Amino acid sequence: TIGDPAVKIETLVFGLVTGVYGVKISGFGTYLILTEVEVRGYVEPVLLTGDPSQSSTLNAFYAALAVDGNYHQNINNGSVSHTATGDDPWWKLDLEVGSSGADVVKVVIWNRNDFRQYRLNDATVDLLDQAGVILSTRTIGTQVNVETLEFDLVKGVFGVKISGRHEFLSLAEVEVHGYDMSRSSPS
Repeated sequence: TIGDPAVKIETLVFGLVTGVYGVKISGFGTYLILTEVEVRGYVEPVLLTGDPSQSSTLNAFYAALAVDGNYHQNINNGSVSHTATGDDPWWKLDLEVGSSGADVVKVVIWNRNDFRQYRLNDATVDLLDQAGVILSTRTIGTQVNVETLEFDLVKGVFGVKISGRHEFLSLAEVEVHGYDMSRSSPS
């Protein structure tokens, strides 16, 4: 309940309450007069989607296999992207977001686990703006199975690029978590 009627601003702190879809304010008596109401909360980041591409493709191991929702890490299960041999292999996801871009908080990468896991060692993950300029970078560790790279809410992201350090780059799955600013906004 709201306290003293002489108080002009009242802040009510509820702590973490999940599953809230609305706020109702009820008064006592005949009238309820409100000048301003602010509701602040935490919106769970969503899985961002987009159009994947890669520097080259070995056989039928297309870039889209890394964002197909299949987390099998063995290439024989048909869900691992793989570049053909060459210098500076890369994989990129152009995010399907509005004109403001997305706010990205983390990227999760599943390495293949059946053969030559070292190929993902020290690869870089770049968050890109609309012009392809790097906004933030993280480096993948060595011999990782699943790597979660945390970002501190990088705003205006239009793409995610993973650049390998070896002759091939193969990815079992990539998830980009954040907020599509054309659809919702974190509070």
